[in-house]
Amino acid sequence: MEKVTGTGGWQEFKMFSAEVTAPVRSKHIVFLYFKGSDWLFNLDKFTLAIPPYLRHRLLRLSRLVTTPHQERLSMCER
Repeated sequence: MEKVTGTGGWQEFKMFSAEVTAPVRSKHIVFLYFKGSDWLFNLDKFTLAIPPYLRHRLLRLSRLVTTPHQERLSMCER
């Protein structure tokens, strides 16, 4: 669980990040749980991303695992 601290104003934003440590497969519903009273904060944007250290591995795997349809498409594009 990550702690989100105040910024000092409604139009002053900070970036916070946290890692997803459980194995993730398939689709999931994501919940943001906030504890406190009154006006907690103004959430501007929420983004899920693949960590940089995994991007090259996923790209390499995606090249190895292709369907015949994908192979035909890539041959036509050349």
